[in-house]
Amino acid sequence: MDADAFDRLVRVHIARLARLAARLARSPHAGEDLAQEALLRIARNWRSCRSANSFWPWATAIVLNAHRDRLRRSSGNEGQLDVDPIARADEPIDRSIASEMASQARRAIDALPPREQEVIVLSVYEQMTPAEIADATGLSSHNVRTTLAHARAKLRAALIEKDAMTTRKDVTP
Repeated sequence: MDADAFDRLVRVHIARLARLAARLARSPHAGEDLAQEALLRIARNWRSCRSANSFWPWATAIVLNAHRDRLRRSSGNEGQLDVDPIARADEPIDRSIASEMASQARRAIDALPPREQEVIVLSVYEQMTPAEIADATGLSSHNVRTTLAHARAKLRAALIEKDAMTTRKDVTP
């Protein structure tokens, strides 16, 4: 692949890379820094990308590695994931409920181990297939599917438990 073709690929995927970085970094500012760091790495190593078809998993791996490097250097607080609001509601009560649900989901995802957080973000938010996630993370497709299953089970249990606790509080006199 030549430099012009690679440049076109970066322009096509730059918004998606920035969005992934922001989700991993948990804040827009930290996400911008992470995206810039990843883009520098991408620019330095562009010749190692095998083909246009492998660009997205290759670039995703670079973003993940930059994020992991930052986690190792930091206290770990920046590694929690940001979850977009679940719904855009018109009524104030609906916005309040959606905000609380998004907050609960965010806390449940934050409680997952880092690998499970990454796999959930790539699967749910970036809509990557297990094979694409495997390429990006270096895990086997089987390991990705297993990690997804474990993460989803933990999220389901955490959200059900939270819902049960909320319901008990509402019912208790």
